[in-house]
Amino acid sequence: MKPVANEPGKCGTSKAPLCGHAPSNVDAAIAEIVPGQVGLDGSILDLGPAGTTSIAAAPPSNTLGVPSLGESVGKSGRTSGLTCSTITSVSTTVSIDYEATCGDTAPAFASSFTGQVIINGGTFSKSGDSGSLVVDTATARAVALLYGGSPTDTVANPIQDVIAAFGANSPLSIVGGADHPVSCTRTATAGSTTVGAQAAVVPQERQRVTAVLQRRAAQLGQDPSIQSVSVGASADNAGEGALLVHVSGNTIPRVPPAIDGVRTRLVFDTPPAQALPAVGKEKITQALAVKEANVANLLSQPGIQGVAVSLSLDNPTEAAISIYLLKGAAHPPIPPVIDGFRTRVFISERFKAY
Repeated sequence: MKPVANEPGKCGTSKAPLCGHAPSNVDAAIAEIVPGQVGLDGSILDLGPAGTTSIAAAPPSNTLGVPSLGESVGKSGRTSGLTCSTITSVSTTVSIDYEATCGDTAPAFASSFTGQVIINGGTFSKSGDSGSLVVDTATARAVALLYGGSPTDTVANPIQDVIAAFGANSPLSIVGGADHPVSCTRTATAGSTTVGAQAAVVPQERQRVTAVLQRRAAQLGQDPSIQSVSVGASADNAGEGALLVHVSGNTIPRVPPAIDGVRTRLVFDTPPAQALPAVGKEKITQALAVKEANVANLLSQPGIQGVAVSLSLDNPTEAAISIYLLKGAAHPPIPPVIDGFRTRVFISERFKAY
């Protein structure tokens, strides 16, 4: 179900052609197997337990999963084999470039998709991995189907959407077995890049944050759960400075996402004895509503190629509106907060179909 552009010449510039929304909202295909040439148990290479010299093949779980923020996932692909990472964004609205023929440097057209899953890390997938089943690493439950990405991210259709698209006339299901873990011990694991609390910020930005700190230091100091406040870099947008709110223990101070236009970032000088509270379903639902209310306006602006919902790095107990910027392209200033939710900025090359 690859989207087809009827008039690619009218879709925009050669560098960023726009052809509207993909008709089916999934990029997937269905095929008939040749009897005797394909195993019927659904086994996938390297999806089983790791041995001393190899990783066993195994079928996925026949129970479907639902992709969630921060979920650990894996896939076995034609090009990059078995890799593991985490889901960065959900409910992603994103534009994907399509080549006219394999190996073209300029895209023939682009199609936009909604409700997509983005997986973190440049080593999770490569060109040729399209069609890989993305599964939860704890249960091997299918959550998505890989079809595109960039050197820093992978894009996948939620598996429920794929099954709904093909199963309109006849029910489809995953061929598999019981839940089982996926071994990532001996495989490539896509890592994430974090911004250290002492990361450098440009002098003008440091001055801007310092001025706010001087005005608000006394007010912030009234909260006993705040040990100190300093100046540093935001983890949600590495190009901006932030008020670093130093916290010790398990008490999470109620700090606004931004103060006088400056981002705030929690820094745990002493690791919490217990896990931080997870972002609740209610907050995720609210963030999804804010994303939908603002996505059209954001995508109409230059340099923005995707909008989604993710978890904040400046405050891991909060959801954030993800904004995917095109590397090297001019873009408007990204506000630190949209309708009460933090924004988290990702910069990547243009997403393309794999």
